Amino acid sequence: MISHDAKRRRDAETYLAYELSVRGVNGISAYTLLGLDNTDKEYARARFKEAGVAGVVVMRLVGHDSTTISDPGGLSGSVYGTFGSYYSSYGVGISYSSGYEYTESEVRIETLIYSLDPDKLLWAGTSRTSNPEGLQELITEVADAVSREVAKQGLVAK
Repeated sequence: MISHDAKRRRDAETYLAYELSVRGVNGISAYTLLGLDNTDKEYARARFKEAGVAGVVVMRLVGHDSTTISDPGGLSGSVYGTFGSYYSSYGVGISYSSGYEYTESEVRIETLIYSLDPDKLLWAGTSRTSNPEGLQELITEVADAVSREVAKQGLVAK
C-alpha cells in the first residue's frame, strides 16, 4: 500500500498478503523484501525476482470523505390535544429526544495489479468502502471486491 505512514503501510501489506493467501495466491508483504524506506525501483525489481514474485498488487488511498449527520432532537407529540389525552395522562402526551450525531465515512482505494515479466499493468480499479471500522476491515473488503472482479474478468481462477 502506498502511504507515507510506515506503520500503516506495513499493516496494510500484512493484511493484504494474508487476504491474498486465503484466496489461493502466495501473498508476500513487500516490506519483508524491501524494508520500509526503500524507494529504488531497480532494487525492488531485483529483490522481487530473487523471491520469485510474479506480480505486484499496489493499493493507494485516493479519497476519504466524511459527513457529519445530526438530529438536534426536541419535543414531539401533543399536550392537551383532546380531553381524553389530558384526562388519561394528565397532559403528558409528549416525548423528548436528546438528538444524535454520527459521521458517515467513505474511503476510495485504487488497486493496480502488475505482472513483473512482462512488466505491464494487468488490472486497475477503484473501490469505495463506507464506514470501515479499521484498516484490516478496509483491506478485507477491498480484497473481496477486487478478487471477485478479477475472477469475473478471467484474470485468476474463481
